[in-house]
Amino acid sequence: MSELIESILIDVAEEGIGTTAGMGLMWGLFFGGTFVLFQSLLELLAGTI
Repeated sequence: MSELIESILIDVAEEGIGTTAGMGLMWGLFFGGTFVLFQSLLELLAGTI
């Protein structure tokens, strides 16, 4: 986990905050979409029981 934070800080220093914000947005969309998919799958399974 600390390596991830360290790499993000290095990216901010080298690329600027815009690139890091874009990466954060991309990961946020990815994890958000995965969570919504997982939640709908759980609801579907709960409905079949």
